[in-house]
Amino acid sequence: MKTDKKGILSPSRITRTRSGKNLVFSHPDKIGTLKSCLSIILVLIFAGSFGCKRSESTTPADTQKTISFTPSGTPSDNSVYLEQVSTNNDEITLALKIKSGVDIFSAAPEIDYDGNKIKYVPDSGTEGTFLNQGGVTTSFEAELEEDSNEILLIGLSRQSGVSGVDGDGILCQVVLKAQETQTDTEIALHITHSALRSSMGDIITGTSWLGGSLSYQ
Repeated sequence: MKTDKKGILSPSRITRTRSGKNLVFSHPDKIGTLKSCLSIILVLIFAGSFGCKRSESTTPADTQKTISFTPSGTPSDNSVYLEQVSTNNDEITLALKIKSGVDIFSAAPEIDYDGNKIKYVPDSGTEGTFLNQGGVTTSFEAELEEDSNEILLIGLSRQSGVSGVDGDGILCQVVLKAQETQTDTEIALHITHSALRSSMGDIITGTSWLGGSLSYQ
């Protein structure tokens, strides 16, 4: 190997090769050593990658939380109550039902809950099949109280001039969703400030309103 007085490799011993668009300079005497080093590096990289994949494959997946509903009691005659229809991870569909109603013309229930824990999915409310029996035209509305995120107002009514409905059935369905910051496992649902009216416009007394609680875990 030729060197100058300062011990630096002589340019005459440097070869130049072209790889793509980049010029690569290497010393002929070092090529074998470089190839050996490169082989070792590649083996280490491959071993590291294989180890990472094995580690990833053995890591348990995070458990997905699921929301579910528990009623506050068993409905009796002349009761309005909530019942779980379906659930999808952090969303739950609830049906508002009536048992053994007599001359039911309209219903105005209110569902209260902690808005920091769950929320009503906008426009998810759908009318049931109880009040529109006989093909009667009905009105239906489900929306949050103004300036509130935890009071769901529901209103259903048959058209004027027709009789009320007797029996059991579904008044409506709504979808609730657990908030992203929710950490509690129990969320209370209350049906308050509610009323059923007959075809004569009178409030039907003795009605039981049964809420329940949501479990999110």
